[in-house]
Amino acid sequence: MDVIATVDTRGMVASFAALDRSIQGRAIRYATDAAAGVIKQEMVSAAPVRSGATKRSILVRKVKVRGGQKRVIGPSFKAYPLRRTKKGRVRVASKKTVSQAFGKHVPGRVAHLVEGGHGGPRPAPAHPWMGPAFRRSVKRAERKLQEKLWSEIRKGASHAATKAR
Repeated sequence: MDVIATVDTRGMVASFAALDRSIQGRAIRYATDAAAGVIKQEMVSAAPVRSGATKRSILVRKVKVRGGQKRVIGPSFKAYPLRRTKKGRVRVASKKTVSQAFGKHVPGRVAHLVEGGHGGPRPAPAHPWMGPAFRRSVKRAERKLQEKLWSEIRKGASHAATKAR
């Protein structure tokens, strides 16, 4: 599902166009990362907790697209069990493969079945959590995107002004 955030661009376009291309790219990258973080945080808080694997596996992945930035947020196929060290750092708990770490229920492979339910010999009802989490957080993510973009434009403009002196 591709979702494009809507942002109030009054005055932003002219300010943005005046910046160097490298600063523009950095501003867009930082802003999309910040907005994706808001959505990820909401998904993590809404994730079903049976073993905690789905909650731990939610990642933000960067996807290269022509002319813009795209982030994909959701359970991963490549997530490993994580644990906190005494210093508070997060690290991989073991070097097991995904199937060894999570068993047969790899979060990236079953999240859509939990979200939408499924039929078959052992049917299960839908337990939606990703869609509602996204809908709850999209306005906050748009605000965060706009705030971060404006702050990066201001930083870029001040950097360009000091560089010109």
